[in-house]
Amino acid sequence: MKEFEGYLFKLHELEKILEASFDGIMVTDGEGNCLLANSSYTRNTGIRHDDIVGHNLKELINPIWMKRSVALEVIRAGEPMSLEHDTQNGNHIIVTGTPIFDEDHNLIRVVINTRDISEIKQMRAKLDEAQSMEKLYLKSLGLSKELICINDEPVVINNRMRDIFEVARRVSSYNTTVLITGESGTGKEIVARYIHKMDKCRKNKPFIVINCGAMPSNLLESELFGYTEGAFTGAIKGGKKGLFEEADGGVLFLDEIGEMEHQMQVKLLRALE
Repeated sequence: MKEFEGYLFKLHELEKILEASFDGIMVTDGEGNCLLANSSYTRNTGIRHDDIVGHNLKELINPIWMKRSVALEVIRAGEPMSLEHDTQNGNHIIVTGTPIFDEDHNLIRVVINTRDISEIKQMRAKLDEAQSMEKLYLKSLGLSKELICINDEPVVINNRMRDIFEVARRVSSYNTTVLITGESGTGKEIVARYIHKMDKCRKNKPFIVINCGAMPSNLLESELFGYTEGAFTGAIKGGKKGLFEEADGGVLFLDEIGEMEHQMQVKLLRALE
């Protein structure tokens, strides 16, 4: 008798534990008859305690707020199952059913766990709305390109361009010549300025840009390499430093280098080497 009383006491404790759970808990037998349901379950689902405990879940199936029963699905499949469900009281819940088998592998119980995820669903909807509004805003500003600049800072909105900027960041730490290719207007100078900015040794040194395709060869040569006093008619007294010398320690960006005359490219190659 004492052992029986102890068993009843433990069962009473178990009921209190289930009742204290924030998640909804409901248990059925192997036929879908509800054996117990805690108050969190009735709060989450909106189904009254008296309308479910002692009833078979087939009685609750309806085309409006309970089109499917996870417990019945678990009994049919013999394996755990989860689904999201909109309840009659306006909650959005996730329901998980777990089967329990006896020693002969007969399904004897199904434990149902419910959790209200209404707030998560609302947050997800707000996030989707915010992302849609962001796309519309960028589109209204004409920011459909791969790269835009705000306050001289690059803003990358394309995955391929992100990869390019990642390579630029890595190469910025090396003392080497960098070839940046791309059609006119694709942001080659922006990438060059980014490399200069990310280089800890060069960022405070000069960043000099020259358009190689906009100058004749003789003038371009004097601009790049400089000249001494009296080198040619009209030469500045005292001579002039070339851009290579002016950019010493910093970055010299040769824009449109492919438009340069071939004879000049040979001289430039020697300097780059």
